[in-house]
Amino acid sequence: MSLEGPGKTTKEKVRSTTEKFKTKEGDVTLKWNIFKPDNFQKGENIKPGRVVIFLPGVALDSGSSSVLDSAQDFANASKTISYSISTRTDDPKIENSQKVQAEAIRQFMISHNIQEVTLVGNSQGANKAIDLAALLEKEEGSGEAKIHVRGLILTSPAGLYEQDSKTMKTNFTKDALINTPKSWLKEGSSLGSVGRTIRVGANIGAYIAKEIVTAPGEFTNRANREADEASRFNEKNAAEIKAPVVVVLGASDSVFDSKKIIPEDIHGIDKDYNKRLASQNKRIEALKKIFKKSIGTITLLGAKSGTHGLHYARSETVASASIYALERMIKSLEAKQ
Repeated sequence: MSLEGPGKTTKEKVRSTTEKFKTKEGDVTLKWNIFKPDNFQKGENIKPGRVVIFLPGVALDSGSSSVLDSAQDFANASKTISYSISTRTDDPKIENSQKVQAEAIRQFMISHNIQEVTLVGNSQGANKAIDLAALLEKEEGSGEAKIHVRGLILTSPAGLYEQDSKTMKTNFTKDALINTPKSWLKEGSSLGSVGRTIRVGANIGAYIAKEIVTAPGEFTNRANREADEASRFNEKNAAEIKAPVVVVLGASDSVFDSKKIIPEDIHGIDKDYNKRLASQNKRIEALKKIFKKSIGTITLLGAKSGTHGLHYARSETVASASIYALERMIKSLEAKQ
């Protein structure tokens, strides 16, 4: 499947709420926003306890306007309540911080009576989503929790292969400042599309500036630690996940290279249906080497605007295509049972 079409983001900003959670390793500050589907009517197409949780990358938080738009798009696409959630450990030097943050999100879900979740993670947030899914499934299997992972959607994801953290940070800066703007100009994108891309850059710049001004030493420690974690292959947890997985890749993403995840010879989008189907099957096989226990995997490859900013540049398209792919996969698997 490919991701094409401009998409349009939604606008409504909702309140931001902050909570603190205690774990054995240290305290975690969690910020969240909640969204209802547009044209929501009480009880209509909403299953109680079922939600989508969106985890953005390290350079944005739950209240960034680009994140708010994306979370609203996932609420609309899934016809369920969605949350945008960002987390940070209060101790910037804490090790295995993603595991600690995943535990805090688990506590949040229990306190908000969430029973079934689709986890959406972008960039470093995808790596965190893998940790959280593995934690929830382990506890669900032991009978200690009743939070079911309906599916995992990972966009421009960290955690699927190993790379050098310094190179990754350099590529992130290059992608944000050069590759993404260049791709939009080359494609002759609309002013609205260019505006969304500029806004993402502004969101990232504002967030980093705020962090540096507030606590420059802490920001440096936290940024370096989280970059190190994002550059690692989350092999153990990915291999244990049983839920269906949708991976959304940008064909020209220089931060998390899609060619490192799916072979280059099946990277193109062929016009011939049979060749396209054969390529998709090979992509499924490639993902099964990472998500060994998953009951189903699928790759969506964004060729147009396929840089690391794909998720936010085509927010509505990414949400609708990935939710559709996940639900179709779930229905197909249920039909076989």
